[in-house]
Amino acid sequence: MFTKDDIKVEHHPNSGIKAKVYAFEDFQRNPMAATSDPPPNKKPWLPFKCRLEFEVAQIALKAVLNNDQTDWLIKICRQCAIGNNKFTFENHNDIHRKWDAASQCVTGFTKEVISMTYEDKSWDFEVHYWDLWEWAADLLRDPCLFLHLTFDAQRLSKFDGENFVRFIDKPYMADAFWDLQSQLPEGAKPLTFILYADKTKLSTSGTAKAYPVVAQLANLPTDIRNGEGIGGGYVVGWLPVVKEDKEFVKKPGWVNFKNKVWHQVFSRILAC
Repeated sequence: MFTKDDIKVEHHPNSGIKAKVYAFEDFQRNPMAATSDPPPNKKPWLPFKCRLEFEVAQIALKAVLNNDQTDWLIKICRQCAIGNNKFTFENHNDIHRKWDAASQCVTGFTKEVISMTYEDKSWDFEVHYWDLWEWAADLLRDPCLFLHLTFDAQRLSKFDGENFVRFIDKPYMADAFWDLQSQLPEGAKPLTFILYADKTKLSTSGTAKAYPVVAQLANLPTDIRNGEGIGGGYVVGWLPVVKEDKEFVKKPGWVNFKNKVWHQVFSRILAC
């Protein structure tokens, strides 16, 4: 017999996992993630020599310090450094070299130039993007994050005293996810992406401006996917800002041209 508020979990048939009913107070979204955490990384700051140097480099990066300001920060740190951490940075070049080394640990960005024509005039737009598959592979290789990924479609329902009433509050609980897994070969699992361009947030680097394109893995729990840590939204590309041209700005076709530029760039990001 079932009790009111019991939770029924049905996995996709291809998963080979039988349906199961849990008491409401015993139900857990991902019990494996809670009981099988891998040992913590004892040196997450590598390739920096110590946590102190990583945090100083992080401050310089987040504060957008110029080289003179970075040298000043390092000078102060060298004067104040005490304890077991040996501070080895001499100037901004040392930080740049460490960031370069750290960038080799994950997939880097690719730069391309896309040429577009409007009324016999040509424009070149720089496209910076991150290979989506390589980005996802970086996340899949993270042992701490992998435990939280859900690859099999699920159908959850709650007992109301008479019947089990289905509810959906995760992407992998939707019919589209279930139908997608049904179309895959036996043993294959869906890896799904959420992509959006945020035109309300204009990114600036020097004199260049662009709108960020953000990617998330829909297989992750909401709190991780929408968080700021590992597994949260990543900027995987930028939509260029099309500068207004006095010759064409008042023409109706100019708006369509800007949309065409954004669609072309977004298509390039998706083609990875």
